[in-house]
Amino acid sequence: MIYQTKTLEFDKILKLVSKHAVSPRVRETILDLQIYNNPDVIKVLLHEVDDALGALNRASNINLDSKYDIDEQLKRLEIGSILQPNELVLIHTFLKEETRLKSYNQNLKKLKVEAKYLESYFFDINLHDDLLKLLGQTIDPDANIYDNASNNLFKIRRTLQSKLTSVNEKMEKLMNKYSDFLNERVIVTRNDRYCLCINQSFKNKIKGVVHDISSSGQTVYLEPEEIRSITSEIEFLKVEERKEILKILADVSNKLAINLETLKINLEIFLTLDLIYAKANYAKEINGVIPKINQNGLINLIKARHPLIEPKVIVPINFYLDEKAPTMIITGPNTGGKTVALKTVGLLTLMAQSGLLIPASEKSEVAVFSNIYADIGDEQSLEQSLSTFSSHMTKIKKIVDNVTPNDLILIDELGSGTDPVEGTSLAISILDYLRKHKPRLVITTHYSELKVYAFESSDIVTASVAFDTVTLEPKYHLQIGTTGSSNAILIANRLGLNKEIIENAKLRVSGHQSDIAKIIENLAVKEQKLEDKKKYFEESQLALDEKMKQYDNLLLKNHQEQDRIIKEIRDNETKIWNEKHLEVQKLIKELKAKKELSAKEEAEVKKIINKPREKTIVKTDYNFKVGDYVSIQSYGQSGYIKEIDGDDYYIDLGPFTLNFKKSDLLLAPVPKPEKKINRRKTVNREGEVPTKEASVELDLRGVRYEEVYGLLDKAIDNLLLSNLKSLRIIHGYGTGAVKKAVSEYIKSSNLIKSHRSGGENEGMLGVTIITLK
Repeated sequence: MIYQTKTLEFDKILKLVSKHAVSPRVRETILDLQIYNNPDVIKVLLHEVDDALGALNRASNINLDSKYDIDEQLKRLEIGSILQPNELVLIHTFLKEETRLKSYNQNLKKLKVEAKYLESYFFDINLHDDLLKLLGQTIDPDANIYDNASNNLFKIRRTLQSKLTSVNEKMEKLMNKYSDFLNERVIVTRNDRYCLCINQSFKNKIKGVVHDISSSGQTVYLEPEEIRSITSEIEFLKVEERKEILKILADVSNKLAINLETLKINLEIFLTLDLIYAKANYAKEINGVIPKINQNGLINLIKARHPLIEPKVIVPINFYLDEKAPTMIITGPNTGGKTVALKTVGLLTLMAQSGLLIPASEKSEVAVFSNIYADIGDEQSLEQSLSTFSSHMTKIKKIVDNVTPNDLILIDELGSGTDPVEGTSLAISILDYLRKHKPRLVITTHYSELKVYAFESSDIVTASVAFDTVTLEPKYHLQIGTTGSSNAILIANRLGLNKEIIENAKLRVSGHQSDIAKIIENLAVKEQKLEDKKKYFEESQLALDEKMKQYDNLLLKNHQEQDRIIKEIRDNETKIWNEKHLEVQKLIKELKAKKELSAKEEAEVKKIINKPREKTIVKTDYNFKVGDYVSIQSYGQSGYIKEIDGDDYYIDLGPFTLNFKKSDLLLAPVPKPEKKINRRKTVNREGEVPTKEASVELDLRGVRYEEVYGLLDKAIDNLLLSNLKSLRIIHGYGTGAVKKAVSEYIKSSNLIKSHRSGGENEGMLGVTIITLK
């Protein structure tokens, strides 16, 4: 398998990915990342990274400890070595990571993060609770062995501490005793022995052993004879301490060695997860996605971006090759994006085959190739043509000698670096040979003859990089199905080159162009216009689809809101009905208990029955607009929204317009226009419409308070039956009891629209005139 990774800058991608790895060994693995040609393996690798990316976005990074890689310590355990305290600290850290990763996986499940391709790794982690507890009781984070690591160590250190305390006390006494002979009143250690700082002149005054002399020679560091026996005991105890610690380390190392295999398995899982999450973190940086993988040579890149170019600068490209058209020839001006397109196709293919997500649309598809060849020169300088051409041909020869149907071949400026006529002929011959083997082949060129060659071949797709002929700036957009011009004369003209030279050049180009080349150029212009229109219609279609989606969502929301409001009204009305029903049942029960009712009791019963209920108020989240037909809850009327000003809604109620708040409104069905039905009136012989006789006046003078309600009920019933709207009630002045009863009745009745006192010729305050609805 041949994969020309450096030419396609894959090594730069790997360096960026490696920065996200924790272990140095994983970083080295990434820098030499394997490229696979087994589709099943590639799919698994991609799904693992995609799952890790989902965990990053929805939960958190795995955040492995920077010292988790205990490979050296495991190798030492394997050969029977005793681990040192600092190594045990590393093992302890690793064991804590085992537990933490198990908890991390549980958290992913709790958050319902789909990570089935990572599940087996977390499941296979072996927990070593006993070892974790043992190390926690044996050593602290600073690699110090705890006193309680063993009973013997505890006894040794307790005795040792007692001896050290005794030495310090004796040395304090000796400093007081020999204070006249001291240069400095401090206790120092030399060769692990406690010494006094004695003046050189008095060194023979004190019995003891000299262990050192200061650089000036003025101070002698002397161990007094009085403490020599204790310091000897201290030395012995320290030796015993070291022996006991070594014994503890050996015991812990043996217990770790027993679990060596499961520790190795866990380490491999850690390294794998480190690699997967390094890929996922890089994918997050470049907005990478998992593409579809195939074995039939289909390349379908949609909105693909070169990952090494700044996202704000790069223009995404679409690229398509399949079995029917396995070759593409890209044309266009220099620095227009031809080489970037070549590298993007090759680089994204390499990334996918190594298990890296690619910066493209999720609908993209990538083929698996056995070999990826790339002859791409970025120098674009005026070096000697022989050396450039020779280098070019050396690479082409390697491709020609090894080509297979399952290859991806990328060649920049095929046939360049030599005489254009010979270069063109050679390029066409190379293409003819390579196409026989049916690899996926992409080349770039400036040669017009190759455009003609592509036009005459049904299995070759043409493409060009867009160029703005007004601003002379490349658009870097790859246009499939078109051929592009190098635009050399146009660029020279825009830059102000002599007009005579420009015109002469145009004539020479025109003379060299064949008829078919001219036709191709004209077709390319027309095709470009069609492509622009196609793009415009596609964008319009997308915008229309988005608006339709918004409309559907709004319609669904409105239906849900309508269902909610209806349910709320139904529930509220049911509640009111139940309350009224209980109230009526209670009233019936009370009435049955009585043989007869007084007029006052009858009036009270009617008052309860006729008591107006509270109106149902329903809140809505609907966004009203001008022209909607709405019902005003608090007003009991309906009308059209005429104007909206903030939270003020102006409703057209026919003869007048009133403003209400949004909370007062409910969306209502638009009323259907009523059909006018002309009915013939039945007339009696005298020519009058029959009506029920009713009095428009009710005299309550001399009536008792409790009788007022019954008389008013009867009078109003007669008015309604006679289609009359006004009633003059005479209650007089008297004690005011009857007038009060009339007033209370009016307030409780839902049939009375308005009321007023009598006028100058109507009885003044002794009369009340009511108007029915």
